[in-house]
Amino acid sequence: HEVRQIREAMSLTQSDFASIFGIPLRALRLWEYGKRGVRGAPATLLKVIAHNPRAVVAALQQVSADADDPSVEEPKRQT
Repeated sequence: HEVRQIREAMSLTQSDFASIFGIPLRALRLWEYGKRGVRGAPATLLKVIAHNPRAVVAALQQVSADADDPSVEEPKRQT
């Protein structure tokens, strides 16, 4: 399955891959075993991970750092 190929290309365990990219481990296992299809935002995330995993990791680290920084404000939603 494509999900497993992406993960194995990065030499990560299921647990590590799920943790790094914020994917529920159960969902990852269901995708890898072909018991559930990957659709929507998770499918897009996996495509980006496959194309440039370092960029995704860097972006997630930045988001995490911003969340811990009280000087960073949440963007205002347009109504």
